[in-house]
Amino acid sequence: MAFAVQAFPLRSKPTKRWFQPPRKSTYTPLKSRKTHPACVLNSSTEPTQTPPKTSHLLYQCVQCRSELPVQLDGGKCAECGARYMRTAEYLDFEPDSRGREATSVRTFQSPLVAVLYERGWRANFVRAGFPGAAEEAAAARAHIGPDARLVLDASCGSGVLARELASYYDVIALDLSAAMLVEAARRDRGSTYTRVRADVDRMPFKTGAFDGVVSGAALHCWPRLPDALREVRRVLRPGGAFYATTFQRDTLAKGAPRPIADIVHQLSVNAQFRYFWPEELVWQCKAAGFTSVDVQVRRSFITVRCT
Repeated sequence: MAFAVQAFPLRSKPTKRWFQPPRKSTYTPLKSRKTHPACVLNSSTEPTQTPPKTSHLLYQCVQCRSELPVQLDGGKCAECGARYMRTAEYLDFEPDSRGREATSVRTFQSPLVAVLYERGWRANFVRAGFPGAAEEAAAARAHIGPDARLVLDASCGSGVLARELASYYDVIALDLSAAMLVEAARRDRGSTYTRVRADVDRMPFKTGAFDGVVSGAALHCWPRLPDALREVRRVLRPGGAFYATTFQRDTLAKGAPRPIADIVHQLSVNAQFRYFWPEELVWQCKAAGFTSVDVQVRRSFITVRCT
C-alpha cells in the first residue's frame, strides 16, 4: 500500500540580527549659558571647560586669606603652607580636620547617614512645616533674584538644593562632611555644580564672591553660628541675598512655655543641634552685618531672608 505524503513548506526561523543598528538619538542639548569662570568641574564625566589658571574672584587660603589658583590639584598655600587637595568628588580645603568636627557635624560624617538623608531623614522635615526641596529652592530663587550668577549652597548635605538651583545659577556647594559630598556627587544627575569641603565659619572664598548664599535646614548644625553668619556676609557681594531655613526652638516641646521648652531642649538627646527662637535669629543676623532681616515661622519651620 502506498501512502501519499503531502509536503508542507518548512517555516524558516527568523534570523537573529547580531548587529542592531544604533537608534537615532533624540537628545537635545541644553541651551548653553555662560558659566562663571570660578566654577571648576570635578569629574571627567562632566562637560569640558577651560577655566583660567588663576581667579581673582573666588578661592583663598582658609588660614592666611592669600589667593589660591582655581585649578587646585593638591598642594600647599605658598604663603602659610596650609594643605589642600582634590578628590574625585570634591575640592578639600580641610584635609587635616577629619575626626575633629563638632558633635553636630560628626553625625553627618557617617556614610550611612549620608545615604539615608534623602531616603527618609529629610522627608520627616515636612512634619515640622518644611515645604520640600523644590518649594524651598523656588523661595530661594525668588529672594536671590534672576540676575544672580554665582550662588553658594552652604552646608549642602547631599545636594538637595544645589541640584534644584544648578538649573538657574552657577552653584558651588560647600559642606564639611566628606560622606555627604560623596553622596552629593553620586546624586548629581548632570547638574554639574562644584563641590567644596570646608568649614562654614572659615570659607575658602574671596570677599564678595557670591551673588547669593542659601542654606537649607542647616543653621541648627552650625556649632559657631555668629562666626558662620559673619562669613556668609563676608563672601556675599554688596546687596547680595542670604536665604536659610531651620527649626524653631519649640520643635521638641511644641506648645510648652518657653522656660519648659528650654529645659526640654537641654535635656534632649538632640541637644547636639541648636534650635532658635525667631527673634534670636533676627539679632544674630543683624550682628553679623545684615541690614535687612526677615524671619518667618510656619509651625516649627523657620525661613530667614537677609540682605
